[in-house]
Amino acid sequence: VKCEQLLTLWGLEQFIEVFRSEGWDECVDWVDLGVEDLQKLGLSKGHIKKFQRKYDEWLKTQKSQSAAVEVVTKTSTSDVESSAAGTKIPNFSGNWSSTRYENFEKYLEDEGYSYMMRKVAMKINAALTVIHDENTLKITTKHSLGASFHEDDVMGNASIPWR
Repeated sequence: VKCEQLLTLWGLEQFIEVFRSEGWDECVDWVDLGVEDLQKLGLSKGHIKKFQRKYDEWLKTQKSQSAAVEVVTKTSTSDVESSAAGTKIPNFSGNWSSTRYENFEKYLEDEGYSYMMRKVAMKINAALTVIHDENTLKITTKHSLGASFHEDDVMGNASIPWR
């Protein structure tokens, strides 16, 4: 999304040129704009409130779109398997381990976890064992704190069906 589009969408298109000329042409940099900065750009109190509200809403949508991603690397391999429909789906059976977290701490913060909980969570390394048979995935997770647990799907089933 271009900054000009956001300002237009928010009904603040009259400020596009001043934002551009003052170097505020990157939307992600707007987080650094304080009330004094916005006043110097010529925004009135009402425009400032509107800008801040709309920008906060936009930031929340950006955060949810770039939710935390745990990057895992498969450490053993299996073949591709046929499903009942005849299409090939990858067989995920094997051992998987975390290699890094991307945006995970920010995600935890946005979800309301305390500073200490976030720091502990960032230190935990997870290893997953996946058993993928025809229509289900069975996932067992072991983490560096020593505990092991079996993943259930959102319905509480012991395995995740493919269909």
